[in-house]
Amino acid sequence: MNASEIKQIARYLIIGGSTYVLYIGLLYGMSDLTGFSDQITFITGFIVANIYNYLAHYYFTFASKRHHMSTLRNFIVVVLAGVLGGMTITELVKLWNRDYGLLAAGAYGLVWPAVSYILLKIKVFARPDDL
Repeated sequence: MNASEIKQIARYLIIGGSTYVLYIGLLYGMSDLTGFSDQITFITGFIVANIYNYLAHYYFTFASKRHHMSTLRNFIVVVLAGVLGGMTITELVKLWNRDYGLLAAGAYGLVWPAVSYILLKIKVFARPDDL
């Protein structure tokens, strides 16, 4: 692993962490300040955080040159895979342990960032000359 790859991973982690902070801030801010329902705040926070995540990874983390229609479509697939993966891990851990919340979140929090980084790097934002 060279210095460029280490910097890219650091940028990935920074964007991922800031996306999480944005999402949680939107959830609590919209809920407390506007009185919107939980469903509206969840959906709005999820959409806004993922738009930020996509654009930040496109321009900052991976400096992609691929066309947005291609990268955005693939990004959505990766996000949906993450949602389904999180739900699956939660259900599997629930079968094993009744106090599943923290355990499932920990398992997902350890596995998904690595899987997501690899998918974003090679399937979503790869430069044409990298393929």
